[in-house]
Amino acid sequence: MSADLEVAGPPAAIAVPPGAEDRSVSVARANGWAIAFVVPPVVLLAAVFAALYGWGPIAEAGRLPLAWLLTALFGGILLHEVLHAVAWKVAARLPWRDVRLGFQWKTVTPYAHARVPMPARAYRAGAAAPGVVLGLLPALAGLASGAGHWFLFGLLFTLAAGGDALILWLLRGVAPARLVSDHPDRAGCFVWPEVAPVAPALPRGADPMLTTNDAPATAGRDRRSSWEAGQSFADFLPTVRSYAELWASSYARALLPLGVLDRVRAMSGRWHLLAVSADWCIDAPPVVSLLARLADETGAFELRHVDRDAHVELMDQHLTGGRARAIPVIILLDEHLVERAWWGPRPAPLQAWFTGGGREMPSAERYRYSRTWVARDRGQTALEEIVSMMERADSAR
Repeated sequence: MSADLEVAGPPAAIAVPPGAEDRSVSVARANGWAIAFVVPPVVLLAAVFAALYGWGPIAEAGRLPLAWLLTALFGGILLHEVLHAVAWKVAARLPWRDVRLGFQWKTVTPYAHARVPMPARAYRAGAAAPGVVLGLLPALAGLASGAGHWFLFGLLFTLAAGGDALILWLLRGVAPARLVSDHPDRAGCFVWPEVAPVAPALPRGADPMLTTNDAPATAGRDRRSSWEAGQSFADFLPTVRSYAELWASSYARALLPLGVLDRVRAMSGRWHLLAVSADWCIDAPPVVSLLARLADETGAFELRHVDRDAHVELMDQHLTGGRARAIPVIILLDEHLVERAWWGPRPAPLQAWFTGGGREMPSAERYRYSRTWVARDRGQTALEEIVSMMERADSAR
């Protein structure tokens, strides 16, 4: 996150950057719009059912034992929210800790709330899931079979999905890849400003500089002890104290080009990446979280994290310019946990600018520019450089 992407979201929401578009409505307005969206199709379905089978099957369904009716009603309400959560988890690949299920006593209703931003396509899938699964599908099954109890259940939960239909309407025209944050207490969401997933241009005179170390002085060293002392990303994340939301959201909104996924899966060796970092390093989440997602998606390598200050000897063998303990540092290990190469602490074009023309800037301005660059790049340049480093090591086996 750059210095000019300050936390601006409401409590219990992921930090929403300035310029995010609030696409939400109050509860009163949501109820009115929801009725307008779902009543016409419900009336149409009911008319078709009555024309085919009459009203008898529906009246018979209403005479079921009260316990059955209450179980169907309250079970369906709970399942409605669970379907939101499951669809968001699957479509956006969110860990369960980023989807909150709870109960709002003020309105006496359960709720599902996504705690991190996700692409609009995933948010739409989560919004539509309950209406489709609990509403339209049972209604259509009842319409096809004449089963009044299924048809009545489907109509009821089609009506219950009116608020979700409103949210889908509010998201009309939003590109599938745009980031969306669930609003914490209103019907709707925040649409994040569009940020190009490519690095912005650097000032004139910023020549590329290799930041991968394919033949480092440390190559061939056994790193088993460091690897065994490391944490998986899943174990590291709950320990984060600084920039906790940034770490979690960087993982949740990671952009993995299909070409990169295919390249990593095509590697023949069994590789390991050891990230030397710290939770307080604001430049680390976009890189380390992206690699964690890449490891999870491909299963082609393992990633572990060690804290810089707890592993000073390892850090001092990977200094930037031979003197700076700059992080993050990503160390490539082979199947025997022997070091083959390392990357860090910045993407090559940014490092070239940082050690060149960027030196002329005041410190605060230089770091503000650097973090803006990293935020806009979303880790894509670092990802390309690290994957290329892995490919070179893999081809040299």
